[in-house]
Amino acid sequence: MNNDSNLDIVASGNFYVTEVETVRYDAGVGLCLLGDGNGNFQPINAKESGWFTPGDVRTMELVETKEGKKMIMVLKNSDYMQTYLLNN
Repeated sequence: MNNDSNLDIVASGNFYVTEVETVRYDAGVGLCLLGDGNGNFQPINAKESGWFTPGDVRTMELVETKEGKKMIMVLKNSDYMQTYLLNN
């Protein structure tokens, strides 16, 4: 995420399809964790990281464009798709 060659983690998801007596799980807006290269991760808020993925996220894919740029596609259940171009 920050192009420092250390492993970073991004997470997304909520779960809208629950039993009728259970409220849906919908408080998540995504999470970005920056790695330091030693197995430690620091959470970064959405405003600073730009990682904001509300909704019923089902899958994410890291893809590469024809031009060699990397982007993350965030796919949601019965909703719009989000794309994030990474700082290459």
